[in-house]
Amino acid sequence: MKAVLEFGIRGGRHVDNLVLPSAALAARAASSVAHVLMGEVTTDFTVSRRSPRVALVDSKHFVAVTLLDGVDRGPAATKAWRLGE
Repeated sequence: MKAVLEFGIRGGRHVDNLVLPSAALAARAASSVAHVLMGEVTTDFTVSRRSPRVALVDSKHFVAVTLLDGVDRGPAATKAWRLGE
């Protein structure tokens, strides 16, 4: 099942998203992006029908993976992008 990877600078001008052909590929890519943006992270970005979204937010950046299963959850960036939350 496809998944979307979202990442960006919180409160800034850059937010990006990529649709990947599998949830496993999205989880690996998210882990790599989080490592580059945030340093060593221990978050497992594996998504499933039971847990369709995983997000990691720090003071400057966010990385999220959402399963594309037909349920409209809206972008993770809507909440993760805002500062002060």
